[in-house]
Amino acid sequence: MAAGSPVGRSADRPGAGRGDAGGAGSDLAPGRPPGRSQAADPAGGSDAGPSGASADPRSCRAGAAGEPAPRSVAVSDTSGGPRAERTYQEEQEGALKPSTIAIDGPAASGKSTIGERLARRLGYLYFDTGVMYRAVTWAALQRGIPIEDEEAVTALARALHIDVLPPTVADGRQYTVLTDGEDVTWAIRRPEVDANVSVVSAYRGVREELVRQQRRIAAGGRIVMVGRDIGSVVLPDADLKIYLDATVEERARRRWKERRERGEDVDYEEVLRRMRRRDQIDSSREVSPLLVPDGAAVIDTTHLSVQEVLERVERLVDEKDPPGEPLIHPSARTVVDE
Repeated sequence: MAAGSPVGRSADRPGAGRGDAGGAGSDLAPGRPPGRSQAADPAGGSDAGPSGASADPRSCRAGAAGEPAPRSVAVSDTSGGPRAERTYQEEQEGALKPSTIAIDGPAASGKSTIGERLARRLGYLYFDTGVMYRAVTWAALQRGIPIEDEEAVTALARALHIDVLPPTVADGRQYTVLTDGEDVTWAIRRPEVDANVSVVSAYRGVREELVRQQRRIAAGGRIVMVGRDIGSVVLPDADLKIYLDATVEERARRRWKERRERGEDVDYEEVLRRMRRRDQIDSSREVSPLLVPDGAAVIDTTHLSVQEVLERVERLVDEKDPPGEPLIHPSARTVVDE
């Protein structure tokens, strides 16, 4: 076991597995870093991996029995497609639920796990915007484009063809990410991408281009979109906004666990150091800094299982006012910390 590796623990918490995913009843957090307090294994984040993570989208895989699978999206195809042909009420057989759901939060907070599962249960499109920034970062690294060259990276983002599809290989992935036709699903989870994606995502031109695509994708409604600026920038008028959070130590543990499960020999303290650096970059960048969107319900996932977080989110969905009505309800801005 690598230095700084956690000792035994098991629970179904968001944010484990692919860094963020994990199913109820699964062993998402088999350990904790030495000297760290033990918590239930909560929901991971939009940066979790594609296996059981990051834009981070994850799962377009089939859902559990009786649950519809979330749909996938070709990022370059922003016409809306069949979703725009039917009303939300028709799609939900008259049930009035929010048509656009925005889930934000820092790395490994559980947003990807929860977003994917919620979309599956609602029969909505699931879209994790983080994979788009990771795809651009990976492409820049592979093409020898200096990450610090904002102009060149922005030009790449405008030219790159990104597709997010259902899983095409039975290797544990929950979605497939292609850049110019190349499968980069696992490559965009590599440490070098982790170390540079916050820099790329801070570039104004990159964000403007990807946000433009994200808004077009969301225009058809019936979507759960996750990221770091969805409720504040991409979809400020979303029908329901949720912000998931967790302590930096717990989020680092989830990421450490994710990488260990992929066979990487990683040190927890190094993962924690990088997580803190990423938090600092994400929250202080000039363009679309990470923040709690106005009107968002805040849930602390540190000590909650995936199922517990999902139940709270589903209650918010059930309580939410119908589309077009005032978006204020008693759950707004409530911190759930049990």
